[in-house]
Parts: sequence; structure tokens; C-alpha cells
Amino acid sequence: MIRPLSRRFVLRAAGAAVALPILEAMLPSLHAAPSTFKPWPKSTVPATPRLLCCYVPNGVNIMEWVPTDQGADYTLSPTLATLQEYRQDFTVLTGLGHPASPGGHSGADTWLTAANLKSKPGADYTNSVSADQLAAELHGQQTRFPSLQLSDMSGTGGAGHSHTLSFDANGTPLPAENSPRRLFERLFVPDTAGDKAASLKRYAEKRSILDDIAAETSALARWLGAADRKKVDEYLGSIRQTEQQVERMQRWIDIPKPTVPDTGLQLGSKPMDGHDRPMWLDVMLELTYLSFVA
Repeated sequence: MIRPLSRRFVLRAAGAAVALPILEAMLPSLHAAPSTFKPWPKSTVPATPRLLCCYVPNGVNIMEWVPTDQGADYTLSPTLATLQEYRQDFTVLTGLGHPASPGGHSGADTWLTAANLKSKPGADYTNSVSADQLAAELHGQQTRFPSLQLSDMSGTGGAGHSHTLSFDANGTPLPAENSPRRLFERLFVPDTAGDKAASLKRYAEKRSILDDIAAETSALARWLGAADRKKVDEYLGSIRQTEQQVERMQRWIDIPKPTVPDTGLQLGSKPMDGHDRPMWLDVMLELTYLSFVA
């Protein structure tokens, strides 16, 4: 730890004292500390298929990542060698690619969709459903949250510069969360009676709005051509998907969240802070682990 400099600290030269302006070194350190989190000895939920997709935006050194041989006794690459203790628990797949997808900074947009973003004539951007959402539809029915989107930048970002890896059936980006504390509260902090009442009211209002939109859109469809009717059908499909999500949240409103202490979790870590970055990566992966086992 570096002791903060005092504001009285001065530069002395030629017999004159010159006061320094406020510097970062004068401010107390509020950075996150290294993680002390310990994995649980046992999960509290039945074994259920789970999927975690981690995207490295600047890629990896492929020569150090991919094993040079094949078969059950393959040699771990230098990068994967750190997983030697767990080599019987994972499989390395190689030879995969997205030949139809553009590269560059749009990699996050297509990593789980393999889409050609320029496939629709006249459209600047067209994406498709991501693989994680297909898995969530199949395996996420028994969980409070079918999927979680985590990123170092919140929201969705922009077309071609996405902050999220997840896209719904219409290719619409699903917003990501980047705050460890907000994520922890969403997953594990119990809702008060007031919170539940407000949520139920919000769900009822949303259902009412969705019903009105669906009725008016269906009436409009009679006057549209084939191309427009297809767009309306896609829009109605999105509304139905939202209705299912609302119904799902209503079913879970009275089911208690798992009890998870925040011991060792650096929930105050900030993703864009140069010092906090390693701790932020740790805590987001630790929260992902807890979402699987709690």
C-alpha cells in the first residue's frame, strides 16, 4: 500500500515553496482488494445442465491455445496447461468457425449467432438468435433467471459494437449487467413485501399493455401486404415471448431466493478501473459460479 501524500506536501527550490495541485496520489485508496472467495463444498441444487459462454474481445494467441495433437491422450497447450488438474472434466473442440460472419469489432455480435449481419438486402444490420438463448429455452425453465448477460459495459451497445453476446429469436440484443453488486442483489437479496407488491403491479400493467398492443396489431395485419404481415408476425412473436417472461416472473415472485453470504466477494469492483479490473473479473466469475450452485 502506498501512503497518500498530504496536501501540505510542497516542492522546495531556490528557497521558494510551491504547493502542489490535487494529485491522485493524495487521495485515499478505495480500490477493491484481491478475492478471498472460497468455492462451496457442495451445491444446494440438483445437478442441472448449465452453459457459460466467455468471450475474449481481443482473441487469444491461437498457437498457444490449440493443442497440437488429438485423441484422449492429447497434450495440453501452454495456455490450457493451467487446467491440468481438471483435464478429465473438459473437452477441447477445434476447427470451429463462422465463415459467413464479418470479423473485426463486430465479433461480439456474431460470436454466438454465426450470423451474416449484412444478409438482408437494404438493411444495415440483421442478427439472429444466439446459441445461449437456445440453451436457455431448453434448460432454463427450472431456474428463476433462464439466462444472465454479463459484460464490462452495461446495456446493449450499438450495432456492430455490441456490449452483449445474447440475442433473442428476432436478433434483438439482450442488455448486459456490469455491476457485481447489482447482480448479487438481483440473484440473492430477498425482496421485501413492498418490493413484491410493486413487482406484481408492474407485471399486471405490462400484461395489460401487451394485450392492447397485440389486439391492435392483429387488427392492422388485415390491411397489410405479405412482407409487412411477416414483420407483424415477428413483432407479435416478440410480444408473446415477453408475455411468457412476465408469467414466469409472476410464478417466481413468492419463491424465496437462495441464501448466499457475500463473504469474500469484492462487490464494489469496477470493470473500467485499471486497478480493479482483475478483481472485477474474479467476482463476476464467482457470481456466475454461485448462480449455478446456489
